[in-house]
Amino acid sequence: MTIALEKDSNEIVHGSALRALDDEHIQKNDYICPDDKCLMPAIPSSYKETNIPASHFKYKEHSPECIVTLQKNSSKKSKGTSNEYYYSYIDVLKEPSERKPRCGIAKQGTSNKTESTQPNIEKGKTSRYLEAVIDYYLDETEEAANRTLKLPKHPKKTYRATFQLITDNKQYNSGHIFYSKLKFNTRLEDADGCITLALLPKNNGEQYLLKINTSKWSNQKKNAFNLACSTAFQKAKEHYIKQKKAKKYPTEHPYIFFVAQNPIIKANEFEVEHFEFVSLRYLPQLHLPFNDRGIKKVYQT
Repeated sequence: MTIALEKDSNEIVHGSALRALDDEHIQKNDYICPDDKCLMPAIPSSYKETNIPASHFKYKEHSPECIVTLQKNSSKKSKGTSNEYYYSYIDVLKEPSERKPRCGIAKQGTSNKTESTQPNIEKGKTSRYLEAVIDYYLDETEEAANRTLKLPKHPKKTYRATFQLITDNKQYNSGHIFYSKLKFNTRLEDADGCITLALLPKNNGEQYLLKINTSKWSNQKKNAFNLACSTAFQKAKEHYIKQKKAKKYPTEHPYIFFVAQNPIIKANEFEVEHFEFVSLRYLPQLHLPFNDRGIKKVYQT
């Protein structure tokens, strides 16, 4: 699975973030299944730099009432593929900061025995990882569209109103999760460690740029992001060449998702600071529900 609940902080941790955490942090923390009816141990896996597979969490087993178990049983009955995919509903995305340990997990559930007869209705979870929010929205788009999400320093909105596609010749409001296709052949890094990515949309004929300030990132975070970047760009390049030879348009693209307090620092530049608030993915063409609340309204006088 891609996620687990960290018992100490009571927050969802995304598997892709494991490579960005130091070994000491991973070893001293306990991770469990985020389903309130399960809470079985999760094992951080493939998070060393020498590991080739993407970092993730392994589970030896889930409880009979766990949503993963129920999905497996349902897949077997329908003769479908049985996978351990479960994306928890995130209702609060926290500002990345120093962790403040809590005394055990929140009282979201008691033992499996006392809850086994209760409906499996998922409660919202907290995470500092944008990846976990994206997973849930992409996997459960129809369900998630009208559920609420709170971003740091902003009131809660629906998922639909939170995710804002970047398009040509627009200016944008803060308090949203922005996403866009990327130009896969453009990636610059200056002496101060600022990574610049070129987005596919343009503003007045110039490419929108995303400036990622990595000056406060650990080496683990930089390495994890660079790996995600190179992997997505390589896949995009190979797909583009394949489609071009077949005289077809690309059907898969590198996408960037990010949260920024001040989305536009110049006419065509976005800026983001936190590693946890950036996600680079290689995906089929996205068709998320339409939203324009993140776009600044221009009033003519």
